[in-house]
Amino acid sequence: MATARQIIEDAMILTGDLAVGQSASTAEQTYGLRVLQRLIDQWNAERLAVYGLQTLSLASTGVVSYTFGTGGTFSITRPERIEHAYQRVGSTDTDIEVGTAERYASYPSKALTGTYAEFCYYESAYPTATLYYAPIPNTGTTLYVLAWVPLASPATVGAPVV
Repeated sequence: MATARQIIEDAMILTGDLAVGQSASTAEQTYGLRVLQRLIDQWNAERLAVYGLQTLSLASTGVVSYTFGTGGTFSITRPERIEHAYQRVGSTDTDIEVGTAERYASYPSKALTGTYAEFCYYESAYPTATLYYAPIPNTGTTLYVLAWVPLASPATVGAPVV
């Protein structure tokens, strides 16, 4: 994941203001951060779809669903979509299919539990989205999702841009 500093220095190299292998001065980094923050804020104000991929993890609590949004299980800005999902039991990772609403609706027993979830369905309602699992993974399973999250302005030059 790139930091604001890396993006700023890469832009300076592309414009010829910095040579490869050189570092930007503190003043250049501060100015570059302000420009990057304004650019991202402008994209968001114009409602341009600019997203970063973020891996989120959560220990399964044995429930059928988890929420995204302010006050949700994942108290973050609601992701636009889930790109990939997997689970970890001990040291073994297993992929989880990201399915459709139709597939989830046709699942015969939504209360069924198991060591592994076979698939999940992301309902991207606003303001709180919900991620459903089937079968419900047991406690002790760590659930991971690769989510499309809105790009946020970095607070510092060392902050990752996600």
